[in-house]
Amino acid sequence: MKVITVCVEYDDLLAITLPGNAPLFEKILVVTAPHDLKTPQVVASVPNAQLYVTSVFYENDCPFNKAAALEEGFDVLGRDGWLMMLDADIVLPIEDDLYGSLTQRPPGAIHGPRRHMVRDPLAYTGQPWRDWDQWPIYPEPELAGCCVIFHAADPVLAQRPWLDTRWKHAGGYDSFFQQKWHRSKRLRTDFNVLHLGEDGANWYGRCTTRLDGEVPEQADQRRADQQRMYRQRQEQNGFDKELLE
Repeated sequence: MKVITVCVEYDDLLAITLPGNAPLFEKILVVTAPHDLKTPQVVASVPNAQLYVTSVFYENDCPFNKAAALEEGFDVLGRDGWLMMLDADIVLPIEDDLYGSLTQRPPGAIHGPRRHMVRDPLAYTGQPWRDWDQWPIYPEPELAGCCVIFHAADPVLAQRPWLDTRWKHAGGYDSFFQQKWHRSKRLRTDFNVLHLGEDGANWYGRCTTRLDGEVPEQADQRRADQQRMYRQRQEQNGFDKELLE
């Protein structure tokens, strides 16, 4: 199985998650932006991690087109075999057989775990996954876009791009991606994951405080932009303002 991760200004969390996650897989590709100079340092410290840098996040005046960056990343990673889209703030259980069993299944479904929410990342000090019950499981009706697993040869992926690259921000594309599969083919994995930090807070770029207490330079503007997006969504009862024309 190969893994693709987007990490822009998440290097502090990636430094926690990548060393443990990467050895579990054949390869993990980390996609970042040119201005992020810290993420490459983290990637370089992990043997089977590869870096890809792109400015497509911000093309067409997008605040953070994550789907477009992932699409470019898939071309680099390779569109073959079992693939995982994994966020930079996710800790996976460190047991090889959890993932090997998935790869024995035929294409035809999308798989995703439930997530324990560690809203204060500093509270996680490397506890083994069997001790994760101290953190609550996030109640969500769909598969969390932070970790989904699928096969590149699945018939629903016959056309490209796989992801809807019209989304200007980092939300939306993941929900629409899993809708390619019938509801009966959206399956829960036998394992859960840890999500470090707030959920749904950084769609316009990182606005949450870093582990060292530093607040991202554009945090206030990014948070305000996301709140404005939510208001527009309610007022218009749709997503038109969130998509490129």
